[in-house]
Amino acid sequence: MVKQPLVFTMSDLMKYPSVSKFYFMECSGNGLTDWLKAASKTVQQTHGMLSCAQWTGIPVSTLLQEAGVMPGATWALAEGADGAAHARSIPMQKMLEDALIVYAANGEMLRPENGYPLRLFIPGWEGNVSIKWLRRIKLGDQPWNLRSETARYTDPMPDGKWRQFSFAMEPSRW
Repeated sequence: MVKQPLVFTMSDLMKYPSVSKFYFMECSGNGLTDWLKAASKTVQQTHGMLSCAQWTGIPVSTLLQEAGVMPGATWALAEGADGAAHARSIPMQKMLEDALIVYAANGEMLRPENGYPLRLFIPGWEGNVSIKWLRRIKLGDQPWNLRSETARYTDPMPDGKWRQFSFAMEPSRW
């Protein structure tokens, strides 16, 4: 749902003005080991999947503006180039607000384990939506209801139902 679909090379992207910001990222799995009963023995085991870095990249809003977001586009699909093709549906409001396509962390290019060459970074949200090895962003008018959004990354609720989308994590930005 864009007026002009675009394909970018790394060289193309490096010509855009970049921003560098410090953000926390946390795995939604923090604390899951102790969900039913206390089993962890250290803070690292309960809350160790957390980091803070200086992320450098291009605001997604800049690239979406160039592509021309069509009226009615309310969701974005971000897809990784990993073997599992991990992908997530993300509300357009968040993509336009502060999402980044990052190519560097802490002053150096991303490492392969961190998503080299490109990673989507969604500040303040669960780490699993910051798609590594970013291959594609597609816009639509509804979420894609991917396996990772229906069978995983869902939250059990007290009434026995499961919440499909829970994005925000407490640590966000400095």
